[in-house]
Amino acid sequence: MDRRKVYGGYELEVKAGQTLVIEKCSNVHTGRDKDLEGKSVSVMQELSLAACKDELNLGYDALAKESAEAWKKEVWEKAPIQIDGSDMDNFAIHFAQYHLRLMVPAHDNRMNIGAKGLSGEGYRRYGLYGKIWV
Repeated sequence: MDRRKVYGGYELEVKAGQTLVIEKCSNVHTGRDKDLEGKSVSVMQELSLAACKDELNLGYDALAKESAEAWKKEVWEKAPIQIDGSDMDNFAIHFAQYHLRLMVPAHDNRMNIGAKGLSGEGYRRYGLYGKIWV
């Protein structure tokens, strides 16, 4: 949906032999967040910008490590599943675990699993294995 897209345009010159690294940092803060209830949009914008600056200061490697450790602790070690089969079988079950964890808002008991789940816009046209659903 067009209203859900964020764009940015950049122009610069990169000479032969130079390396360009682009890091994108984003987050979402809403009035539904328990710690932000009653806060103005400008306060949420300030908090968002400060969080992005903190994350950029940490750097990609530290954030990736932190994320991997959190997934290991909260998902892979809590519900370890190993299938005696192909690598694709294990990939599929871990992919399902990944989606289940993302769909369940465990951080907020006021929310439930989204109604669309895996049937949202990203899955509207293509089903499993890239077959087109009509």
